[in-house]
Amino acid sequence: MRIYGLPFSDPSSRMLTCDFMCNVLCDQMKTEVEICRSRTSEAAMCRARRLSAGCEWAAALKLLDTVDPWCCGEVRVACLVELRKSSELFAFAHTLVDAYPNSWISWYAVGCYYYLIGKSEFARRYLSKAKSLEPGAGCVWLAYGHSFANDNEHDQAMAAYFKVRYNYIKKMHSYDDIIIFFFLSKYV
Repeated sequence: MRIYGLPFSDPSSRMLTCDFMCNVLCDQMKTEVEICRSRTSEAAMCRARRLSAGCEWAAALKLLDTVDPWCCGEVRVACLVELRKSSELFAFAHTLVDAYPNSWISWYAVGCYYYLIGKSEFARRYLSKAKSLEPGAGCVWLAYGHSFANDNEHDQAMAAYFKVRYNYIKKMHSYDDIIIFFFLSKYV
């Protein structure tokens, strides 16, 4: 009788066959576990995005803390801003800039930190850098608009909000009313 081309009667070949089978099974189990973990982290990231879209900032941040700290940087930054955790945002932005100085998320985090502590000019400077690195990032444009609204520069704030609306959220109808309502309820 032969298993994988080796005679079954030889004890040394049985050991080789068992070792080979164990290694193959262990490798298959490792890859299945890795696939499961990646699916779990992807699901956690998607759930965190949904929670943040529903303004459940604390739950979204808690969920992101269970996953890789570098994932969903823009969601983590938004959660930290909304929860007013300036020291955590400062540390996160600092590590992002050190690790990824050419990434728009790094400069977005720095701009949001300055927005959070009330320094709108510095916030706009760093958000502008983030915009130049990734002009399609709608969250940067929103933060940019908020920094203008913080300084009572309503025309420029509305221009930034409408830039988001017309370029990035085209499929949502009546979003103009939502933006105007948000702007008027928060800043006027």
